[in-house]
Amino acid sequence: RFYPDITGGGQISALEIAKGQAALGNHVHVLTFSDALSPHDPPLEEHVEGVHIIRHHIPKLAFFPRLSNMDYMYWQIAKISSPVVERLDPDIIHLLNFESIPTTAWRLRKRFHKPLFATANGPMFGCFTQAGLHADGSVCIDCPPGRRLQDCIHTWGAFKGPLYWLYSLWHMPRLRHSYKAIDRFFAVSRAVVPLLRNMGVPAEHIRVVGNPIRISPQATPSIELKKLNGITDQKVILYAGRLEENKGVHQIIRSLAHVPNTILLIIGKGSHENTLKQLVTDMNLQKRVHFLGFLPNDKLLAYYTITDLVVFPNTVYETLSRMLLEAAAHGIPIVASTIGGNADIVHDGENGILLDKPTPRTLALAMSTILDDPKIHAKMGFAARTIIRNTFGAETIRNKIDQTYRETLHHPADGTRAP
Repeated sequence: RFYPDITGGGQISALEIAKGQAALGNHVHVLTFSDALSPHDPPLEEHVEGVHIIRHHIPKLAFFPRLSNMDYMYWQIAKISSPVVERLDPDIIHLLNFESIPTTAWRLRKRFHKPLFATANGPMFGCFTQAGLHADGSVCIDCPPGRRLQDCIHTWGAFKGPLYWLYSLWHMPRLRHSYKAIDRFFAVSRAVVPLLRNMGVPAEHIRVVGNPIRISPQATPSIELKKLNGITDQKVILYAGRLEENKGVHQIIRSLAHVPNTILLIIGKGSHENTLKQLVTDMNLQKRVHFLGFLPNDKLLAYYTITDLVVFPNTVYETLSRMLLEAAAHGIPIVASTIGGNADIVHDGENGILLDKPTPRTLALAMSTILDDPKIHAKMGFAARTIIRNTFGAETIRNKIDQTYRETLHHPADGTRAP
């Protein structure tokens, strides 16, 4: 997917990467896919903010959605991409759909001999079940076949699980082998580097380049949003993202018992939503916790103007949270777990507090430390914008990507000189 078809942070980052390279004078073409197109529709071509976008329909299987959303879809991506690449004859190819590498990379490498780049923006590439976690909650990265069988059965049941596992015995080695076709990997955080190394990628082929974000002037808090949510003198805590158990939202709700005079705004949808709403009812917090559902990014950004603190006690390996990037860019202090790439955004004691094992009480203590002291809050808010500007600012990231492009054009990973 690509702008304006935005369902998450990945599409926003892809747009910023494309716009950044176009702003440097590079000719940028984006090949993407749209559910709005039927099998008989011709490709839709358009220009958005200096970027040439080509949208295609992509076929899907009516059965085995797991296969349809992986190798079948990626074979379709490779099949459709080849004639487009041949027509455009680009200097480089940048894969932003990381999971499509096994099929796409080798096909494009062998046919066109172009330098290939890939953005690694999640831990799922090394986890066959795509959960990023084993059944016991530990991080899953290229696990041995025996343990993968347990995870497949846990995910798909006793009948389908072993069938998917048999398929994984072919898929996972192919995945590791396909990474050899990539000249340079862009790891969106330091947390991605050991995952790539574990999948056999040499350290010299990895560059840590975070997802870009634009730093806007700090906006005036929205009086309308405060009235709409019944906010008067209370401090506002925000969580925006999927409502799944491993995101830790239930821990935030439980912590409110120890943090008075606060309101929690929850933006997003997910399988854990009803459980969270029941928890709010059980704790009699209906007046302090507001579920706002899924909001498009332009409407979500307005809520940062009325937010005092963002909290993210995740237990899943999140490589780089878009919510934390946006919060810090708005000058909002953060309380988060140390898992994954959170530490790339949250510098403990500077622009927020990191917790090894968030519990309702440790969260409450960290939240109170920031919210109860205006000087600490202001200092952390200022530091947040500075850290984001220096590390993840759109201009900083676009220059890093462009520099890596140009270096690799002269020194490809396969040792040949690129055109």
